[in-house]
Amino acid sequence: MLTTDRLREILTAAIDQEAGTYVDALQARRMLPDDGTALTPRSVIVALLALISGEETDAAISAALGSAEYQMAAVTFTFLHALIGGDQASSNGC
Repeated sequence: MLTTDRLREILTAAIDQEAGTYVDALQARRMLPDDGTALTPRSVIVALLALISGEETDAAISAALGSAEYQMAAVTFTFLHALIGGDQASSNGC
């Protein structure tokens, strides 16, 4: 189980001490749970997007959220499109 504090340790060891500040900032915004709590896949993705954004901590978090929300919107649209038979409706000329 990957926890918030373990993610901080891994990122700090793999990158540098500054990587831990992203985890701290995400926790401060309540976007990551308290230390010792298991992370969801979405939490891990947001943390990684923040790191790879190339922005300073606060801007990186905003960029990561924007990317994550954009991806979630695309997945939701695709799911709903398939659910209502969008592919079938298109092939019937509707």
